[in-house]
Amino acid sequence: MIDVEDVSVRYPNGLLALEAMTLRVAPGEFVALVGPSGCGKSTLLRAIAGLHPPTGGVVRVEGAAVRAPSRRVGLLFQDPALLPWLRVADNIALPATLGASLATPVDDLLTLVELQGFGRAWPRELSGGMAQRVALARALATRPPVLLLDEPFGALDALTREALTARVAAITREGASTCLLVTHAIGEAIFLADRVLVASPRPGRVLGEVVVDLPRPRRWEMEAWPAFARARSEVRALLEAGPRP
Repeated sequence: MIDVEDVSVRYPNGLLALEAMTLRVAPGEFVALVGPSGCGKSTLLRAIAGLHPPTGGVVRVEGAAVRAPSRRVGLLFQDPALLPWLRVADNIALPATLGASLATPVDDLLTLVELQGFGRAWPRELSGGMAQRVALARALATRPPVLLLDEPFGALDALTREALTARVAAITREGASTCLLVTHAIGEAIFLADRVLVASPRPGRVLGEVVVDLPRPRRWEMEAWPAFARARSEVRALLEAGPRP
């Protein structure tokens, strides 16, 4: 579903963000990419989304080379980026105003993210976690086959982060979405993913992977399980064995 082959991205100022990055995500798979700040994780997602063309290599989604943004790829960023002059329901329905078809009614999307009754609210009236759930509903409004998540929980407090992470896990499994998450939070990656890929410091490339051997649905109580601790240790070992910036 997602095929990144020997991708490099160099910015106009000469900064090499990615170098020979290669990864693949199978249909219906949830993959997390963990790496230090500045390793090019967000740059990779922008390349997959068609927002930043690679300077080398090729990105394919559903077998086709990515040359421009596609409605078949949804994006969820750390900043919810809600339009303050639109109510919650209108923010969720924004893709429809841009010409896309909503695959799910707005009221159903509000229920999906547990925000029933907030359709008429303004963004300023929401907590950080609620605003991020609105952004998630908007990203899912067209039911894109591919969902890219760019550290979407990084600005939230610990309890809200755990609750929203669990909600994302449930929603993506129900919808059989193909997901790629980039994060620097190892526990979050293990909780959500089927596989965790570890990226090197900039320029980013994949150092290795860890298969997560935990049943679904997952619960945060699983952090105490030996399998969770083992996966965390394996990810840390890859990070520590990688080259130093």
